[in-house]
Amino acid sequence: MEKLITHGLLVTLCISFFAVLTRPLALDAFDLWERLTFTEADSEASYGLPFAVVKPEPVPTQMLNRAQIRWLLIQNERLKVFHEAISPGNSEGQAAFNEMVREYNQRADYSFETADMEAAKEDVAQHLEFIRAAALDEVLSSGWEVPDSDKDEKKNDAE
Repeated sequence: MEKLITHGLLVTLCISFFAVLTRPLALDAFDLWERLTFTEADSEASYGLPFAVVKPEPVPTQMLNRAQIRWLLIQNERLKVFHEAISPGNSEGQAAFNEMVREYNQRADYSFETADMEAAKEDVAQHLEFIRAAALDEVLSSGWEVPDSDKDEKKNDAE
């Protein structure tokens, strides 16, 4: 009986050790698979970035994958730009910003593998300028940088 317990513990330790050693290999394989199967349509759904970005479901305490972590990191950067660029006097822009914050907060209670978070941070960091510029462009193209009172004045001047 003692040999059986010792053998069982030894097998469990070997399996655990193997899992720890192969985890980085599995992440590398996932990364390679993602890059090989990434299409132009995926790029459009991923803010034009060269990797998958997936909005997580609003499920509390879920384990997120790398693509879902990227969504949260990207949204965090976008929200910083929106907060700075949207005029406090623009009700439409403020409403849109508040909705984005609500949507982000619904998904922000999560857990992750440390290696996935580090890889996602590296991916996003390489494209921060693009992400921020695209967010600012969204604000400007929506007219959210202009207070409502200025829009009304421009409308009256045109009439």
